[in-house]
Amino acid sequence: MHTTQVFQVVQAYRIVVDPSRRQFEGEVQFEVPAPGSPVDVAVPTWVPGAYGFMRYGRDVFDVHAVETQTGTPLRIERRGFGGYRIEGAARSITVRWRASSCDTAWGELAGFIEGTWAVLLATRYLFVPAHVDAPCRVTYEFPPGYEVHLPRSEYPSFRALLDAPVVAWKSGKAREGAVTRITRRSKGKDLHFVFLGSALGFETEAPRFIDDVCALAERCHDVFGSYPFDAYTFIFGFDPRFHWGLEHADATMIGLGQDVFIDEEARYAALRVSAHELVHAWNVCRLRPSGLGEGELDLVAGSFTDGLWVSEGFTRYYEFLLLARAGKLTASRFFSNIARYHRALTDRPAYAHTVVRDSSRGTFINHNAYPGAHDSTLDYYDQGMLIAFDLDAALRRAAPGERSLDTEFRALYDAFAARPAGFTSEEAIAFWTSRTPAIEGFFAREVNAAAGLSTLERLRELGFETRTTTTFRIGAILKEGGNVYDVIDRGPAAQAGIAAGDELLSVDGFSFSTKALTWAIARGTEMTLGLRRGHVQRQAIVRPRSEERLTALVWHGDAAALERLRNWLGQPDLTYADGEVIPLAHYDNFHGTLEAI
Repeated sequence: MHTTQVFQVVQAYRIVVDPSRRQFEGEVQFEVPAPGSPVDVAVPTWVPGAYGFMRYGRDVFDVHAVETQTGTPLRIERRGFGGYRIEGAARSITVRWRASSCDTAWGELAGFIEGTWAVLLATRYLFVPAHVDAPCRVTYEFPPGYEVHLPRSEYPSFRALLDAPVVAWKSGKAREGAVTRITRRSKGKDLHFVFLGSALGFETEAPRFIDDVCALAERCHDVFGSYPFDAYTFIFGFDPRFHWGLEHADATMIGLGQDVFIDEEARYAALRVSAHELVHAWNVCRLRPSGLGEGELDLVAGSFTDGLWVSEGFTRYYEFLLLARAGKLTASRFFSNIARYHRALTDRPAYAHTVVRDSSRGTFINHNAYPGAHDSTLDYYDQGMLIAFDLDAALRRAAPGERSLDTEFRALYDAFAARPAGFTSEEAIAFWTSRTPAIEGFFAREVNAAAGLSTLERLRELGFETRTTTTFRIGAILKEGGNVYDVIDRGPAAQAGIAAGDELLSVDGFSFSTKALTWAIARGTEMTLGLRRGHVQRQAIVRPRSEERLTALVWHGDAAALERLRNWLGQPDLTYADGEVIPLAHYDNFHGTLEAI
């Protein structure tokens, strides 16, 4: 068994970018106090914010090691998912490698190099795993004529290097390939907006979009009382293949899509993800849950915490709340989302047995759509969002005018953000309960047990009737026409023998169409579905099941209740008439909105 060595000096990096090949050459040098023992280096396989094991090392190649002073080659061989072991007697080792950086799907996770610009992230840098918290020195090299944004020569740790994207671009290119940097001043801090390329409407609409993002930033500033950074950079891409949205301490990478300036729904989605990633500058980048704190981060084996219901769930809640306060989301759409998120969660069999703290620990599975997911997992983003809403309502009811999630979220940040080890779920619960004893039972129900959300009760307390309608369902999820994506455990479709992967061919002897199936289900009577599984065709007899399903919110609140909503959402002109119906027309979820029919 090999012993872990203690490295005593800074890891020194040199990164040379070759835009024409969409690659970079990397080099890292470090000292070894006891030459002769094997030394392990690796690229990360897990990073904060992504929370899943990824093959970041797949694009790293041509790896070799030498003794720094003499250039004598050292034996190096691949070990494990993304690691290498170096053999040989050397006090100072230099490792060199090359990395490809041209896959759009990995851009937010590992950087991306285009013909005229590049975004660099350390996910493809080799490092010494035992010293993720050791200082790093970095030299970046680009071809002549490149401007560089966010470069630093010193980083306090590899973790800090991993959390710091660097953007570079060639000056003077044509509009379609150009990079535009615009800076605005907000509350005494610089907000930088770096646009990678352009899109239709950029010249006239980009300033309005920036205004909207600045308004969101200032609403977020209002919650916490200050910005936690000296400057912040939004790195925006327009390529429709850029499904980006990843936070960093002082920056974020976001894919806007090509229609962001000409389509209001695309703009709304872009503002939501901008708000979400900005909140992370406070919540998770600085207010860290235990397991992601200093000295705890394991970029090879992964770091898991039960606190992501706060770190991600509360952030998702504020992405909606901040948009409402900035006037970019109506109150009705806000409450429609609250109700639809609740309906989608409680529809899933997993709701009956999945505790949000376990969802947090199971980051690598629970916000991915796959057959069986409805039965087995819940998304901690969605659970945490509704816990945040329920807690906000409970606090405002328990201590009107004194307590809200704004006050308690800020208090938690002030108490724990400077703490290197972060906070545990138990500490957060104890902290909030000590400040508002009336909510003591809240966390036992919603955080420490399954099926405990009180969302519908909270909506009724606020002045809404939660209206239900008798509907019929078979418990199947379709995707792309008649393809069965999933079935609900113990639902009519499952009981009839229908399974994920089946293709529906007919409804009561007639060719399948979604309209035909919807009509047949709504009748509530037995139907015969023809299907194909693999190369075999068969029939399934299905009888839809009736149930009461939440279909609308109806306002019955008094003047005081309406004033409460106005203050909560920051919409002083909000008005609802008694009996006004708020249809559940909106369910905005970046992780997908698959619901069973």
